[in-house]
Amino acid sequence: MLAQPLPKDCFLQQIAVADIGAFAAHVFENREDMLGKRVELAGGELAGRHVATALTIFRRETVEYQQVPLEQIRAFSEDMALMYEWFEKGGYQVDVDSLRTTYPDIGWHGYIDWLAELDEGVFSPQD
Repeated sequence: MLAQPLPKDCFLQQIAVADIGAFAAHVFENREDMLGKRVELAGGELAGRHVATALTIFRRETVEYQQVPLEQIRAFSEDMALMYEWFEKGGYQVDVDSLRTTYPDIGWHGYIDWLAELDEGVFSPQD
C-alpha cells in the first residue's frame, strides 16, 4: 500500500538526492556561469497512481494507492498538512524538460531510474 494525502491523479515533482549532489557539483565547477542564478530543481513528476504502478513492476507484487484523509495528517502536523495542500494546488512548477536540456551533464534520474539504482535492490526487478 502506498498511502499519501494526495489524490491518485495529483502530480508531484520530485528529485533524487544524487541529482541534487550532481547539480551542486555542477554549480561549484561552473561558479562564474552560475553566479546570481536561481535554479529550481526536479527530476520528474508522477501522480501517486504512477508511483504505485512503478512499485508494482519493480516489486513484482501489487502496490495499491490509497489517499489518506488530510485531516489525519493535520492531526499529526499542521505544517505537513499545509504542505500537502500546496502540493495539491499545484506545488512546484519546474520545467523539467528545459532543466534537462540546459543541464544535460547532471545525469537526471526519473523515478524508474531511481528505483533501478537503489543500493539494496529491494525494488529491483528479479531475473
